[in-house]
Amino acid sequence: MTVRYGDKAFKTVGERLFVAIWLLLLSTLAVGRAFLYPAEARVDKRHRRIANWVKSEYVVFKLKEMGKDWKKDIIQICNHFNKLDPASSGKITLPNLLQLLQQPPRP
Repeated sequence: MTVRYGDKAFKTVGERLFVAIWLLLLSTLAVGRAFLYPAEARVDKRHRRIANWVKSEYVVFKLKEMGKDWKKDIIQICNHFNKLDPASSGKITLPNLLQLLQQPPRP
C-alpha cells in the first residue's frame, strides 16, 4: 500500500527484468567498492613496510661499504631509538622527542 505521492511501479515483465538486472549490477559494484578500500589500505601498509625494510637493508649495505663498524653503529642507533620509544610501540612520538630535548646532555 502506498500514499500515492508519485510512486513509480514497473508493471511489465520487461521493465521488471531491466530493473532487477540494473539493481543487481549496482549492488554488486557497491559491495565491491566496500571491500576494495580496506584491501587497498592493507596493500599500501604492506608496501610501506617493505619499503622501510629495503631502506634498512640499504643503510646496512652502505655502512659495510664505507668500512664502518656497522654493528656497533647499528646497536647504538637502536639503543637511541629504544630510549625515544619507551612504550616499545615501534614509533617515536612528538612528546617523546620533546621530552628527550628537555633532558640535559650527557658528558
